[in-house]
Amino acid sequence: MRFAIAPFVAGTLLAVSVCAQEDPFREGRRLWLPFERCVDGKFLDPATGMVCEAAGKPQLQDGSVLASQFTRLSVPDIDLGDVTDELTVSAWIAPAGQPQSYETIVYKGRRQSPDDQQIHFFLSLFDGRPEFKFLDERGVWKGILRNADGFIISGARPVPLADVPAAPAGRWSHVAATFQRGHVSLYLNGKVTLSGLAGAERLVPNAHPVLIGQGQSQSGHSAMVFTGLLSQVRLYDRALSAETLCRLYEHERAGKPAGPLALERPLPEGYDPEFKTKLPLVAEYERRLGEIPARTGSVESLVRDHGGAAMLHVNGRPLYGMAMMPEPYVGDEWVTQSCRDFAAAGVDLYSEIFWTWMTPQDGCHGWWRAEGEYDFERIDRRIRAIVRANPRAFLFPRLKLNPPDWWLQTHPDEITVEADGRRARQASLASPAWADAYERMLRDVIRHMEAADYAPHIVGYHPAGGGSSEWFWWGSAGTAADVHDFSPAAVRRWRDWLTERYHGDVEALRRAWGDSAATFQTAEPTLPADAAARHHGVFRHPVQGRRVMDYRRFLSAMVSGNIIRSCRIVKEETGGRKIAGVFYGYSMYCHNMDGFQGLEAVLNSPHVDFLAAPTAYDRRRGGEVGGFISAYTASYRLHNKLYWDEVDTRTHLYPNQIEYRTDTLDETLAVLQRAAGYSLTKGTSLWWFLLAGNATFHQAEVMDTIARWREACEESLERRRDPVSEVAVFADEDNMHVAPGQTPFRRALLRDSLDELECMGAPYDMYLLPDIANPRLPDYKLYIFLNSFHVDERLRQAIREKVEREGRTAVWVYAPGYVQESGFDPAEIARLTGLSVRVLDERVPAEMTLAPQTHPITRAAPQTWSERWDVSPVFVIDDPSATVLATTAGRPSLAVKEHAGRRCVYSLLPLKREILLGLCRHAGVHVYSDTFDAVSVNAGYAMLHTLHPGRKQIVLPGAAAVRELVTGRDLGEVQTVMEEQLPAGVTRIYRMDWKK
Repeated sequence: MRFAIAPFVAGTLLAVSVCAQEDPFREGRRLWLPFERCVDGKFLDPATGMVCEAAGKPQLQDGSVLASQFTRLSVPDIDLGDVTDELTVSAWIAPAGQPQSYETIVYKGRRQSPDDQQIHFFLSLFDGRPEFKFLDERGVWKGILRNADGFIISGARPVPLADVPAAPAGRWSHVAATFQRGHVSLYLNGKVTLSGLAGAERLVPNAHPVLIGQGQSQSGHSAMVFTGLLSQVRLYDRALSAETLCRLYEHERAGKPAGPLALERPLPEGYDPEFKTKLPLVAEYERRLGEIPARTGSVESLVRDHGGAAMLHVNGRPLYGMAMMPEPYVGDEWVTQSCRDFAAAGVDLYSEIFWTWMTPQDGCHGWWRAEGEYDFERIDRRIRAIVRANPRAFLFPRLKLNPPDWWLQTHPDEITVEADGRRARQASLASPAWADAYERMLRDVIRHMEAADYAPHIVGYHPAGGGSSEWFWWGSAGTAADVHDFSPAAVRRWRDWLTERYHGDVEALRRAWGDSAATFQTAEPTLPADAAARHHGVFRHPVQGRRVMDYRRFLSAMVSGNIIRSCRIVKEETGGRKIAGVFYGYSMYCHNMDGFQGLEAVLNSPHVDFLAAPTAYDRRRGGEVGGFISAYTASYRLHNKLYWDEVDTRTHLYPNQIEYRTDTLDETLAVLQRAAGYSLTKGTSLWWFLLAGNATFHQAEVMDTIARWREACEESLERRRDPVSEVAVFADEDNMHVAPGQTPFRRALLRDSLDELECMGAPYDMYLLPDIANPRLPDYKLYIFLNSFHVDERLRQAIREKVEREGRTAVWVYAPGYVQESGFDPAEIARLTGLSVRVLDERVPAEMTLAPQTHPITRAAPQTWSERWDVSPVFVIDDPSATVLATTAGRPSLAVKEHAGRRCVYSLLPLKREILLGLCRHAGVHVYSDTFDAVSVNAGYAMLHTLHPGRKQIVLPGAAAVRELVTGRDLGEVQTVMEEQLPAGVTRIYRMDWKK
């Protein structure tokens, strides 16, 4: 590396050698980066010739570098292996805006996962206040760290944030940190802000680069980015004294202006918000635009199977579900511009938000003026802006149901009220008056649209209630997770719901609640204290906790009831000729959110045709799984519902900072390819949503990619895409009331299991537990039950009919059948699973150690693994006929039992991908990949998105002619294995034509 940069170093050293000699702070200096000059994307340490590389195009201003997410600064070839006892880090900074949350100044380390982190040192800001931290030899954070609203110092009281000075926006500040054998001092402008023990006496070096202005998320992506000017970054292998740091501050301050700075706004390369550049495919499209006829005649849409996947049909013909939504905050002319990009790419399906309460900039809002009074011209202009972009457009408008301010002001009793008396900003989802108001509005608007000249373009409607269009319950701070609605409307509805649930039998209510004084007329919503009390480990008691569980069921019933009602209105007003659907089905991802456990009723409704959700926000970067928030895709297929994956990607063209923004064009393309791959292999639909700005997709390479995948998806209509899954996974929403949310255990059991399943190497079908009793449910080799804590007799019988057959394997996690109507019974676990366990009312760390003997189920798993949470109560396998595979706290916690040609497996802890892979192999499930990347497969297509670099294989169950669609390569006429060396974050999509 040094030889490669020698010409650069030699030429630049001549210009800076004098400066280096004049620096009076040379002793112990290991890195010095003034950032005054950049040559060929490199900055130079004038004393040592050490190079700081800049990815992207660095902007220089006033003799410093403008740091941002668009300029990634790193020093790859620095050896600090001897820096263990003492260290000084310092830099001049000028934040572009008021500092908020974490912003990195200097970072040395690597983070790949919660279990793979190495941090030598980390100087950062929190809300502008310097912080210094590192990981000790056990991987535990040490230093002076922010926690909640204060800084934690070992052996001392927390220091409130308000007592610590912060760096201001738009002005130069000097920040520094010293470490000396376990003692840390933090400085701002030459003065100590915090000082004390770090909790460890030594730093732990690593060989990873020094990153400047950026840190890393747990997954290894760029995060905690500093935006602003950076200058004079220094590292020393000793702790400079307070006096020396004060002199350094005064010495360097002479070159810094004291007043406010006019900082340039950093923008991504290629960002074109005014669409000054016409894309080539748009220019070609506009040349033939006059020849494209507008749609005419009546439209009828429905969802039915086509080629093994639920598919939108319009006037009897299948239409692949690839749609687009423009930025919803801009004027009509900009909607036309962005929609035309997608029209040129061949996308003919569109949606758009029609706002009823919020007034976002130039979005389509302000049209619901009063009861029965509307500005329909505003709606019409918006729809015509889309049709102007694409005369062949089909639309399914998203109609917000939130009432405007004039309604809220005249209906104060219908607004959510929290337990402490604070009012929400919107109507309670339990309010009948709100439901009546939106019903009239929805009917009036649909009637207008169906009578308009653009009616031939309308294929359906998307009613959007609650927060974010997604049916989140409203709270005082926006949307709410833990809901306690004391509004008069909600209290009345709660009491009516209880009366109906218990058939007016007050004695039944009292028995269920264990409360001899309970009545329907006096029942109050649960308080937060009620929700937290009466737990048996992770469980609510089925009697003492029944009131809380009933209230949660009530909240979900209100949401699902309004979903069904709003979609029924669509069906009635269109004569059943148009599709209707909503955002819903979030219960595995939003496992701690009230109101999201009513999916069974929604799926059973004939009025609901589609469900939708955004791509998972916390795992959507390149090199991550990128799965669905609404995960029950097999249940959707079973109930003939279409699923839309809302791909609202923050691409590399997004001009603001957010953790899940892609860094490069290549990453953007890989993420878009992954979304198309999931659609092709899971039999789902997708819409590209420009929520982050119309310009975030306005680039030739991006739109060319979308055009290619639109063609590939259209071509798939001529092929079979039947499911080939041999694994069925079941989660139960009602049991989510039994085991409350907001615990790491529950997240691991539900949300994190989705990632583990996507990476086990075989496709799976995700169902709601009640679907086990559906006579149309296919047979599988492997059945996995994630949270079947309470199972009624009807479902028990359905489960037995499926799993108690030769060649079947049933896998049970944690406490299957343990919860009964009046208490807990470990004997019911054996009755449900066939494997005996005993229960211990104690708490143990979540860890597993494999048994000494090898077994196919555990062959790929590490010898031990652990989580940073505890489990309680603890279940111990106590069955002499079972084979113990692993232990927790020295007791059997993972076991398999063979009986009459079938198997049952019990696991105390949620299943890791290595165990899932072993289960697949042991059950005879075909495994397509064993490298723990994201894999999805159906009869016609296979998708691989790499989470790690290395040699990748997709092994087919038979011979096929294979074409790889990302690269366009034909891989052979008789192919059974596709193999390629790939980096992380790359997508491959294989199309298979099977040989007879």
